[in-house]
Amino acid sequence: MPNNIESSFLLEQTFKAQEILAKTNLVLPTEIMLANDLVEDQEDTLWISSEIHQVIKAYKIRGAANAAIQLAANERCLALVTASAGNHAQAVALMANELNVPASIVMPSNTPDYKVDRVESFSSRKTKVILEGETFDEAEEYAKYLAEKQSLFMIHPFNDRKIIEGQGTWALELIKSLKHINNIYVPVGGGGLIAGMASVFKSLSPKTRIVAVEPEGAASLTAAYKNSGPKKLESIDTFVDGASVKIVGEIPFNIFKDLVDEVILIDNKETIEATKKLNNKFSPRMIEFAGALSFAAYIKDQGRSKGDSSLCLVTGGNLSRDRYNIFVNQQQ
Repeated sequence: MPNNIESSFLLEQTFKAQEILAKTNLVLPTEIMLANDLVEDQEDTLWISSEIHQVIKAYKIRGAANAAIQLAANERCLALVTASAGNHAQAVALMANELNVPASIVMPSNTPDYKVDRVESFSSRKTKVILEGETFDEAEEYAKYLAEKQSLFMIHPFNDRKIIEGQGTWALELIKSLKHINNIYVPVGGGGLIAGMASVFKSLSPKTRIVAVEPEGAASLTAAYKNSGPKKLESIDTFVDGASVKIVGEIPFNIFKDLVDEVILIDNKETIEATKKLNNKFSPRMIEFAGALSFAAYIKDQGRSKGDSSLCLVTGGNLSRDRYNIFVNQQQ
């Protein structure tokens, strides 16, 4: 477990982030619904907390808003840069627009057009969308280069404490609304969300079992645990593009490394099946593949007990119906 001083400071800063976000109209309270119709054993209780109703259809607005607002409060001049495969890019574009500052948004060159279009829909004339690299990690390197060359402020999608504190506000809402949760399933890419979730839950609901969920083809978290620290994978499968990075963030890993109780890997077939079941429930709104990882892990999990109350986090809904139909049809 992290030391008490670190845990208390993180929690304090997360409450501060909640106060900051409450003063804006940018973040809506999370949606929480009972989903026992998706449960095979009727003694179990399944809750789903979804962020697809947010303005960018994902939880990423929480961290980006917290980081950008605090950064703007401390700097006279502000020009932002970030790298993202989609949802964080939208969030930073929106915040740059809200703060009326320039921004450079670097996305992998193979980003689907609909995701680029979504980012541009939140952008002002001061925002540039740049396609660079074949993976998030390559886009990130270029964003860091721009930050240094042009003196831009980098808002990293996960390796940033303000981002983590912003994501942790989701956990504060959950603990206030749901008094008893045995298991929580948290999708993991770079680790910002699970760092925020785990730090809050282990402080305020220490008996809750924290289950990290990552794509089998981009298991950077598993590699970090085996290596006792973040280790860059040579290659990854970007099918679950919202949770596919070659290396988990050092800052979030150091926060959550002793707080996670279990890691579950999900393959592409399991991801598609979970996405299908959730989209049948959420229709006409669409759950993206990364957003369905938690439910896939719930289905696969052998560690929960009969009669448990479990919570799945649906992190985002930026998936085009055309892309969804292609992969669903391939499975039939």
